[in-house]
Amino acid sequence: MPHSSRQLIAFLLIALAIAGGLAPVIAAPGLLNANTPASKERDRLIAEILKLDTKLALLQSEKAAAEDRLDELRAALKEAQHEKSRLLETAAEERLVVGRWLRFLVEEGSYSYLDVLLGAANLADFLNRLDIIITIVEANVNSLKRLQLLALEVEAQEQEYRAQEQEISLVYRAINRSLEEAKQLRQAKSQALAEAERKLDDFPAILALSQAWERVLPDVEHCLDRLSKTPWHTVQPDQVKPDYFRGRAEIALKERTLENLLNQGLSPQDQFQLKCRPPLMILSRPALDYSISFTISNEDRRLLFVPHSVTVGQTKIPDGAVHLLFQDRDLALNLPLIAGLQIDRAEIRSGEMRVFLKRGS
Repeated sequence: MPHSSRQLIAFLLIALAIAGGLAPVIAAPGLLNANTPASKERDRLIAEILKLDTKLALLQSEKAAAEDRLDELRAALKEAQHEKSRLLETAAEERLVVGRWLRFLVEEGSYSYLDVLLGAANLADFLNRLDIIITIVEANVNSLKRLQLLALEVEAQEQEYRAQEQEISLVYRAINRSLEEAKQLRQAKSQALAEAERKLDDFPAILALSQAWERVLPDVEHCLDRLSKTPWHTVQPDQVKPDYFRGRAEIALKERTLENLLNQGLSPQDQFQLKCRPPLMILSRPALDYSISFTISNEDRRLLFVPHSVTVGQTKIPDGAVHLLFQDRDLALNLPLIAGLQIDRAEIRSGEMRVFLKRGS
C-alpha cells in the first residue's frame, strides 16, 4: 500500500475516533432534555426553587398587606380614642346639666311649681306661667334623652375600640407568623440552591432564572390586580351581530381594543401587550420579558379567565409555582349586560375574543 494511502486511512481512523469520542458530549444537552434521571433531577430542583421563590413572594405580599392594614387600624384606633374622649367629656357636661335640673326639681321644684300655678294673677298670667313650666320639663326630658344617646355612643365607641385592639393583635400575630415562615422558606431555598449547585452543570442559568422569577413575581401580582379591575363597562365592542329572532347576539373584541383597555393610565414603558392565539389569550410585559397565557370560559354573566402558563424569557415556569400564584385569584369579570341576557359561550379566535350572548331562561 503506498505511503500516501496509509496516511489517508490513518487520518480517517483518527477522525472517526475523534468523532466517536465527541458524540456523547454533543448529545449531552439533548439527553438532558430527554426523559432521563439527570433531566428529571434538574426539573425537580428548578420546580422546587421556583416554588420556594413564589411562596416567598406571596408571603411578602401578604406581610405588606398586613402592615398596611396595621397602619389603617392604628389610625382608626387613634381616631376612636379621640372620639371616645370627646364623647366622654360631652357626657360629663350633660350629666352636670341634668344633675342641676334634678336637684332643682327635688329641692325646690314642688314649691316652685305650685307657687307659679297658684300665684297667677289672671288666666293670661296662668297660661304664661304654665308655658314656662312646660318648657322647663321639656328641657329636662331632652337633656335626659341626649344623655342616653351619648351613653349609647360611648358604648359603641368602646366596642369599636375593643374590636380594633383585637384585630391589631391578630394582625401582629399574622406578621410574626409570616416572618417565621419566611425564615424557614429562605433556609429551604438555600438548601435547594446548594443542592442544585452541587448537582447541575448549568447552575448559573438556574440561578439567573430564579432571580428573574423573583423580579417578575411582584409585577405579575400587579398585572393580575389590573386584570381583575378592568373597567369592562367602558369598552365599545368592535363588532356586534344581533339575532333578534332567536334572541341571541355575537360580540367581537379585537386585540387592540382589549390591550388599550388594559393599558389605560399606564406609561409607555409599563404597558402590556395582548395577543389572541387560539385557544389562548397571551398577556406579556416586554419590560420584564414575561408572559401569562389564559384560556377563557363563562358562567352566566361572567367571563372566566383560567391561567394556563407563565413564561419568563423562553422558560416555562413549572406548574407547581403557577398553581401557587393563581390559587387564590378570582379572575372572573362581570360583563355589563342588560337584564335578561347572559353569556352563552366565549372563545378566543385569531386576533380577537368572541362573546356569544343569549336570552336568559
